[in-house]
Amino acid sequence: MKNDKPILNPKIVVVLGVIFVSFSAIFVKLSESPSIIIAFYRMLFTSILLFPSFIKNGDFGKLKDTKKVLLLILGGVALAFHFYTWFLSINYTSITSSTLLVNTQPIFVLIISYIFLKMRYSKKALLGILVAMLGSVVISLGDLSGGSNVIFGDLLAVLAAVCVAIYYSIGAVLRKDMNVVTFTFSAYFVACIVLMIMAIGNNLPFTGYSLREYVLFLLLSVVCTILGHNLFSWSLKYVKAEYMSLNILMEPIYASLWAFMLFGNMPRLNMYIGGAVLLFGIYVFNRNNAEGP
Repeated sequence: MKNDKPILNPKIVVVLGVIFVSFSAIFVKLSESPSIIIAFYRMLFTSILLFPSFIKNGDFGKLKDTKKVLLLILGGVALAFHFYTWFLSINYTSITSSTLLVNTQPIFVLIISYIFLKMRYSKKALLGILVAMLGSVVISLGDLSGGSNVIFGDLLAVLAAVCVAIYYSIGAVLRKDMNVVTFTFSAYFVACIVLMIMAIGNNLPFTGYSLREYVLFLLLSVVCTILGHNLFSWSLKYVKAEYMSLNILMEPIYASLWAFMLFGNMPRLNMYIGGAVLLFGIYVFNRNNAEGP
């Protein structure tokens, strides 16, 4: 029998993946480019890097199914708007609030799955969602003192969570019989095209940015997408979903730490309280959702 023992410790790989992903908000904050352009280049560079793997391992037969192609397009559009609204939110609200609120996506995955996929959840899972929603309210109410722009940023982060929930829900359907490289490359490529159209519609230039900006675009692609999210995909073969979910909840904490170290951004009291409640609620949901209704 072929030895399927991983070369690296999967649990350590998951932790590294979360750390890589947590730099996303930092790179966006450091960039001076429009949010659409940042998102476009992240998807462009990621698509280019994944293209050889797609050519080699892509399940092209699945792309002949009209229904699957339409779902892929919808998923790519949702992903494009996720990146755009999330990156834009960082211009208005804090990295801590933005990252915490965008991580409410399990709430919207539940709603979408309940309505469209007819999935049912245990009472404990639903309780976790209610607790997470309470945490989100605490964060947003505390941000009222920051003015209307901060609240607008919070709303953008929540909208980003809705968009990525749509993307994940579509992925859950398509990944039943479509390999990961076919789904991810196709969705990234569609997102890239959508963002390109958005940039053209807003008369945004694709060139003329400094070398520093292009380096940040590449870092978003390599560090946060290829390393971060791809490490998650690799690790799922070896670790339980509960372990993965618990560690992903550390992303806002890491992002807040980097923000404090680089920008001196000290989270307000409402973020500590609301963030703790939100993360606990999502943990309760993920744990009980993994166990099933």
